[in-house]
Amino acid sequence: FEQEVALKLLAPHLVEDSFAERFRAERQALAHLNHPHIVHLLDGGVNEQGEPYLATEYVKGTTLDRHAREQRLTVPERLRLFLQICAAVEHA
Repeated sequence: FEQEVALKLLAPHLVEDSFAERFRAERQALAHLNHPHIVHLLDGGVNEQGEPYLATEYVKGTTLDRHAREQRLTVPERLRLFLQICAAVEHA
């Protein structure tokens, strides 16, 4: 099947550092999360070059401030959006 994903790779010079363990912990944490405002982990592992990776849902969009500006969100609308973000962070 074909699917557009977001890939996160650990830079080769960080593979042997403590970053690799933190990257694995991030991948494991994502595997346990199920929230409508947090991307889902689709795959993870090590590529042929020995670089750890994770693949998540690809969410097309823009930055939060740009979105709010372009959509001309009111203060209450911005606060509702902020509360959705807080709920996702709290869940994580």
